[in-house]
Amino acid sequence: INMVSVLQKFGLPLFIILISFLIKCSAYNCSVPLIVRGAWFSWENGRNTLTELDATTMTRRGVCVAMKHDFHVNYTMVFKRDSCFTCIKFVVRTVNILDKMETSCINLPESEATVENVCRVLDSHQQLITLFSENYVPVNCRSSLEGVWNFAYQNRFKFTGECRHPDAQIRSCQTAGSQFLITNQKFNITYKKCEGMTGTFDGVVEYSCLGDWFVGKNHYFAVANTK
Repeated sequence: INMVSVLQKFGLPLFIILISFLIKCSAYNCSVPLIVRGAWFSWENGRNTLTELDATTMTRRGVCVAMKHDFHVNYTMVFKRDSCFTCIKFVVRTVNILDKMETSCINLPESEATVENVCRVLDSHQQLITLFSENYVPVNCRSSLEGVWNFAYQNRFKFTGECRHPDAQIRSCQTAGSQFLITNQKFNITYKKCEGMTGTFDGVVEYSCLGDWFVGKNHYFAVANTK
């Protein structure tokens, strides 16, 4: 469709339409970073939660109106929904994992809705909520897990005590020079049944590595079971 011809047909000046479009697009100088965009799963308030972020909006929080970042790893953002402003801090752990903390709804004049004002009440000691990418990209396991271990396991919902079996293993071994990169992005856990313990079983579970990170001296890594 030739937009100029359409505008001329209805007698609408082209420059008015263009100016209106530019004003709408530049109302807020805030663009959600690419690494934060997408669909994310989390466990919040005792239930499964799906959160989606696109270039300018976030599920249940509205449109992004302000943002600041620290070294492109921590992003502190202000979202507006109706007359409510919420400050959310995202901490990028891996390409597949985010941690977040946020404030409750804050009402104040829009002219005062800056990161400094809205995020002033953000409690840095609150428990972090971890978000897992719905469309995760497996990464190399070496920095997360490497080698072969024996292990014992518990499941308080199915049995009491601890199941120990000499053949229960965690195996994460890199295949040097493998042309199949995916083989270095997965590891297996071999479970073994313990006699007299209902709920224990024989089976192999495969996991994909989602990345690892440090918080202080603590080393964390995340995985997704694939079968």
